[in-house]
Amino acid sequence: RYGEDLFVGYKHFHRRGIKPQFSFGHGLSYTSFSYSDLKLSEATVSNGEFNLTATVTITNTGRLTGSEVVQLYVSMPATSDVTHPPLLLRAFRKAKDLQPGQSAKVSLTLDKYAVSFWEERIGRWVVEKGVYGVRVGSSCDELPLVGSFVLKKGFEWNGS
Repeated sequence: RYGEDLFVGYKHFHRRGIKPQFSFGHGLSYTSFSYSDLKLSEATVSNGEFNLTATVTITNTGRLTGSEVVQLYVSMPATSDVTHPPLLLRAFRKAKDLQPGQSAKVSLTLDKYAVSFWEERIGRWVVEKGVYGVRVGSSCDELPLVGSFVLKKGFEWNGS
């Protein structure tokens, strides 16, 4: 039986503690990469908009030139009264053609869509106040960089 809900794909595997052979975001490469220096800008909320930039350093630690997709996942506040998946892919960017030993800074921008969920009971998008988790890495189960940010006040919105 197939049933669509919040916990489909990688969200289902994370919730149930299942480690698939090839996790969501897994890519094959002829080289290897390391992640470091996660920096989160100040989370800003103004006029119904949210903005935050995450910056990471990615380094080609292998012997061949390669590219890597940097993925950022968000966890909603633990204080929420609503059930949320444990990790939500909210941003990604490709670091292209890094030479062996070369590093690159990758910036990932989050907007209100990254911290919102549809609340059926009121028919609006909701951004909750609280502590949001951030995890960055190469796939949904390889997330070596961990951070968080706080929203002191939530808000609701409709449309775009």
